[in-house]
Amino acid sequence: MLIQMTEKFRINVPKFDAQHLRLFSIFNRLYDTLEKGSGSGSLENTMAEFVEYTETHFKDEEAIMDQYNFPLVGLHKMEHMMFFNEVKRLHVNMLVGKAVITCDVVMLLLSWFKDHIQHSDRKYAAQILETAGMGHKMHSASKGLNV
Repeated sequence: MLIQMTEKFRINVPKFDAQHLRLFSIFNRLYDTLEKGSGSGSLENTMAEFVEYTETHFKDEEAIMDQYNFPLVGLHKMEHMMFFNEVKRLHVNMLVGKAVITCDVVMLLLSWFKDHIQHSDRKYAAQILETAGMGHKMHSASKGLNV
């Protein structure tokens, strides 16, 4: 297993912790597919799922940041756009034979994602939890937050 969801990756907003867990699961499947040398169809399907779910996740995060008037929403959206455009370009190039997805590529994508969660996502999560009156009891209180 490449990555596990641990406390250092929790932002204490249940909806997004669950989405991050699913993205970690996709990263693990991408890596396992490459390590085991499974067929290209499996890699293509998993990469397509990663592209699709990343887009969904980013849209969900951006909507909640807009809802809570997060002051750094523009910067956060730019980070999302740059990463997503690169992932999409990589996927398209893989499909037409211009790029090869390797374990190193998956590790590079994962590295960006882990850093993004631990720094950028924590900032919006803290504001959401504070605005919802849960800042002082982030972990236990946020379980009831419906975002």
